[in-house]
This record gives sequence, C-alpha cells and structure tokens, in this order.
Amino acid sequence: MRFVSVSKAGLPDSARAEKARSIGLKGTVTRSLRDGSVEIYHADGSVLRKQAGASHFVLTSPDGKRRRVPASSPAQEEDKHHHHSAGARHGKGGHDEEASPSIEELLPVEVHAETDPETSSRVLTLVDEDIGGGRTVVVFYPDGARMALFRDGTSIRTDPTKGHVLVESPGFPSLYLDLAVDLTARKHARGEKVWRGLCMAC
Repeated sequence: MRFVSVSKAGLPDSARAEKARSIGLKGTVTRSLRDGSVEIYHADGSVLRKQAGASHFVLTSPDGKRRRVPASSPAQEEDKHHHHSAGARHGKGGHDEEASPSIEELLPVEVHAETDPETSSRVLTLVDEDIGGGRTVVVFYPDGARMALFRDGTSIRTDPTKGHVLVESPGFPSLYLDLAVDLTARKHARGEKVWRGLCMAC
C-alpha cells in the first residue's frame, strides 16, 4: 500500500519531508524523502537508510550493529534484510556475511537497555549520530508483543502471535495488517496458487 502526500496543511514536519511512503510485507515502512534519501523501517526495529545518490544502504539492527549493503529496490532490500536476519540467527546455516564482499561492517551505535519496573517490558534505545541523533526505541513486552518506534514517530506494533501488525505514524492513516491474509492477497495478485481457505474469490 502506498501513501502520497497531497496537501501540506496540518501535516507534521516529518510527513512534509516525505514524497511518498509505502507499507510492505510484515508492516515494513518505506519512506521516500524529498531530499532523495530513503528510509526503510522494519517491525523488529531494524532500519535501512540510503542517502541521496548513494550506491548503498546502511543497515542498523536493534543490537546496535551497522552494515553497509548494496542498494537495490525497496522490495529487494526488504528481502535482503530478512535474509541477513536469518543468517544472523542460524550462523553457518544461514547467510555467511563474512564471505560476502558486498557487505561491510561499520562502527556500531550505542544501545541503552533498561527494564520498565511497572510492566517488566525490556526497552532498547538506539541513538544514531550519523543522522543527527535520530532515535529508535524497541519495546519487548512480557507477553511476546513488540513495538518499534522510529525517529519520525512511526510505530510498528506486532502482536504476541506475530500474526498481526499495526502501523501508525503522525500525518498518515493507521494500518492494521493480518499477515496471513496480506501474504495470500499478494500471491493472488501475482497469479500464484493460494490456499482456498484464505481466498474467498478463488
């Protein structure tokens, strides 16, 4: 789904800075900014940023690690992000980042970790000085839910079952995604065979 800013009246500065934004699979938010840069926000709190004219994205993970990865389309970057994450989780069985010459490790950003005494939620705060101190906050709730809050005010909330995502941002409508239905709809739109139980029109 794509949002295009038509009127600037009443919009917050963060929304005015955008030329367009799209919501992809699993609630991934892609911001195309008027200065030519691109920011991609993921539900796990990871951020991909590309400066105008650059040939690479900088991937910042919730643990503070930063990597430089080749630029491609936002959809490809989304797939690439999930591929990198799988490699990090599975070690040798996943993506071997050290063997890939296209990935460059960068200096990490500082991560502040704390536990909320009232809710027992774990809170990670990352401050990226390369973008003027832009802040990302990731909250892990005791029931398994998670919320990622990004520097422009965008939040991506994932429920405990990891089956539903709520995307909210100042100046834009909220979007609630049933991930199973969303994936089925995308496959159907591409002409792929889908399970009839999730496709009323098949």
